[in-house]
Amino acid sequence: MKLPPLILASALLALPAAAQSKLPFVGCPADGQTGPIDGPSAMANLPDVPAEMVEKLAYYATTNVGVLAPRGWSCFGLNGSNGAILLVTPTPIKDPFGTQVSGPVVQVSRTPGTAAGRIDVAEVAARLFPVAADFVKSAAAASEAEGLKVTLPTGPYPKDRLNRRSDTIVEFITPGNEVGQGTAGRIVKSADPILGAAVLLPNENMNLIQVQVRLPADLRDLAPTIVVTVETNLAAGGG
Repeated sequence: MKLPPLILASALLALPAAAQSKLPFVGCPADGQTGPIDGPSAMANLPDVPAEMVEKLAYYATTNVGVLAPRGWSCFGLNGSNGAILLVTPTPIKDPFGTQVSGPVVQVSRTPGTAAGRIDVAEVAARLFPVAADFVKSAAAASEAEGLKVTLPTGPYPKDRLNRRSDTIVEFITPGNEVGQGTAGRIVKSADPILGAAVLLPNENMNLIQVQVRLPADLRDLAPTIVVTVETNLAAGGG
């Protein structure tokens, strides 16, 4: 089965409220600079998803980030001064701090546009967000003033396919066996494509949210829903 085109993700936004349903919540443990953190036991407001997909999905979350992913998978979060990552995989990750994921995965991350995460946000902004050109320049200058040599990209990964939803929301497909925006964080390339989105938050200190989804063929129709739910949650002020 081929990866659904990005336009399907946009079409999901138009689904009527009558076609929506609630889904189960899974609290995910996390670890990092401040030590282990238990997963939350509940969440006040879960996203709505199309009724025909509710039996296949669950909402996974640490205390920092959350994302839809196939039901019955395992999850673990990593926290640090440069942001938070949540990985959801079919089986538990044995070494969350060292593992590079080459199989099915849903990853969501939040990177601060200040302090330790600044240059990471600037790198993505240089690839995807021309509107953030001034921020990219200032982040590079600040890093160089601290004695760090910085070389930032000047455009998207050449093999990625982009869909610009707005000046601050870009969806992407990284094809199989290619390095691209989809292979950020703990994800490495494989034969399967990756659907994702990057969302820049200028009103929140240039924080950056990214979601990357690589699913097996029989679940790949879930990917647009997973991606667009991240986008709509942020538009509504969620996480």
